[in-house]
Amino acid sequence: MNFADAWKILEGREDEAIRYFRDKRFTRLHEIFRLIVHDSMAEVGVTRYCQELDQKASSMPFVENYRFDLDEYVINGALDGLFSMVAQEEKIRQHSMGGNG
Repeated sequence: MNFADAWKILEGREDEAIRYFRDKRFTRLHEIFRLIVHDSMAEVGVTRYCQELDQKASSMPFVENYRFDLDEYVINGALDGLFSMVAQEEKIRQHSMGGNG
């Protein structure tokens, strides 16, 4: 983090620290979550069912070019939830310390 980033967090929106963290760490967290999500869903058979459904859907008109990546959907939902919870905790911390926002 450089001085400009720190200043932006101090002077920016109330969720500026979370925005910074998301911007700088999203890609790495996505990689880590991909391994966990893919392995977990494969272990319980979700991946197989999704692949079967995808194969059936690909033969339907107007759907043949559509691909649904369940891993990506779950990962993005999990990361959105993670950052949302961290932002909520940060807001609670700011209020308990007497900050604005």
